Amino acid sequence: MQAYGDAKAKLFETEGLEVAVLNLDDAMGVRLARAATARGLRVIGYGFATAAPAAVDEYLPASLLAAEHTRQVGRFNVANALGVSRLPARFGLGSKDADGVDRRPAAGPGTPTLLGASACACPSR
Repeated sequence: MQAYGDAKAKLFETEGLEVAVLNLDDAMGVRLARAATARGLRVIGYGFATAAPAAVDEYLPASLLAAEHTRQVGRFNVANALGVSRLPARFGLGSKDADGVDRRPAAGPGTPTLLGASACACPSR
């Protein structure tokens, strides 16, 4: 996991990068957000917490994503769907451009499958 974290950190050291978009649901995301802020990047975080667990310029809580907006299985995938569905508007793209959420259920051998609406990992409003 350390090698993965190191590789991911290098992405946010890219010359000319102005914005870092990070899932803040784990310690690695929080560390990356702090490092990106220290480098002067605009940091947009998202996750299941109601408030950002690190100082960021903007935070998108998962409660913004209604359960019916994703067919993703698992908290991490739902959180990433939040990032995909809400961030384009932050960069001036319209809702037509922002509709990139994959609403198809996971499929294939060994992958989780939705059995009904109760399988959604979204928090209650």
